[in-house]
Amino acid sequence: MFGAEDRIGCRVEWTALRERAAADRADPNDIAGTVKRHRSTIEQIASDQYDDGQRNPGRSDRAARASRRTAQRPDRGSSSDTLTQ
Repeated sequence: MFGAEDRIGCRVEWTALRERAAADRADPNDIAGTVKRHRSTIEQIASDQYDDGQRNPGRSDRAARASRRTAQRPDRGSSSDTLTQ
């Protein structure tokens, strides 16, 4: 993810991704597939956090909130780019 000229790290806990996959009834070991399916939501959450002043979105207990928000806004995007983990 980028903010102007700066690359912004976008992190999600593996546990949150595994729980999201299980909620999707997908393979919880397919972390890459889960990220691809929910990439736009993950990036939107990170963007919201960055806009709120966090310079390293996705740290601490935010993974649990991200998992809940992703469940509310499922995304089936097909982007093949990778996220920083």
